[in-house]
Amino acid sequence: MSSSTLAVKLIDDVATLTDFLSVLLARPTNPTSLPTLYLDLEGKELSRTRTISLLTIHHTPTSATYLIDITTLSDSAFSTPAPTPNTTQTLKSILEEVSIPKVFFDVRNDSDALFSHFKISLKGIIDLQLLELGSRSGPLYQKRHVRRRQEDRKPYVRSRERRSYAVFDARPLKEEMVVYCVQDVTFLPALLSVYTRKFANRGKAMGEWKGKIERAILERVRDSQTAGY
Repeated sequence: MSSSTLAVKLIDDVATLTDFLSVLLARPTNPTSLPTLYLDLEGKELSRTRTISLLTIHHTPTSATYLIDITTLSDSAFSTPAPTPNTTQTLKSILEEVSIPKVFFDVRNDSDALFSHFKISLKGIIDLQLLELGSRSGPLYQKRHVRRRQEDRKPYVRSRERRSYAVFDARPLKEEMVVYCVQDVTFLPALLSVYTRKFANRGKAMGEWKGKIERAILERVRDSQTAGY
């Protein structure tokens, strides 16, 4: 699959960034109770001591995936205000807004990097890894050993060239990197549906586990911001 067959938009200047923010803040024509933002970060050994290169956001109302070039935009990626009149909303404020659901698969390293580099404290997070674990039988606390084994479950680039994460800082971004980033987030809505159905199929009401999962997500975000993470 090439990037030409995907709805991909590169955000690498203030003009495209403000257009993107307008899309995010637009009133949906077909409102849904489901999350609309699915995210992933890439960087050179993504962490507080390394770099964030790209923030990929899949936006389900437009079926488009946006690659936000953090290498190029740096702080302005998060501090540039939306062009909407009478608003000071930025990408940072959207990421920190608890009422806007944002879906990650294992949020910990992403949270660590965003907080350390840009002082962004993620809120409104749905962590699909925890949702998947919660959909299994048995108490959530008994699954911590499973969670630890799954820390490296996220698919990473496999070729020799791709194993050097410096490729995410190379510009222009190679097409294969674009495809990789897009595929990393476009499967997340389907995963959310699968894990939600598993709750129903096993007779588990989402409400019963909602509080446990939300507390576990908050704990992940909080722990990722500590000095000892």
